[in-house]
Amino acid sequence: MGFADKYPGRYRTMFGGVWMPDLDNGSVTGSDVSSLGSASLAPLADTLGDCVSAGCATSTDLTADAVALWLGLHGLAHQRSATVAFPWPPDIAERIITTLAHLDDA
Repeated sequence: MGFADKYPGRYRTMFGGVWMPDLDNGSVTGSDVSSLGSASLAPLADTLGDCVSAGCATSTDLTADAVALWLGLHGLAHQRSATVAFPWPPDIAERIITTLAHLDDA
């Protein structure tokens, strides 16, 4: 979130494009595509698991909740970089994190 807020133009350049590999005629395989991001999502799922173990979260599907959290924060970062004049609630990131990670409010 910090990078997207500080450098909205760079963030849009890095993540604003669409990449669609040609799975029939290129060197990228379906397996390659399906594994994209797994190295980044595993630590997030592990951290959510630590929160569950500590009694701070109620997630029952760590992988799905890690994906939801990643998408929620990526979407927020994208929208904030694209709509800088929108009056974002100051606690919007915390709301997304608390909800998607199934964190206890206490």
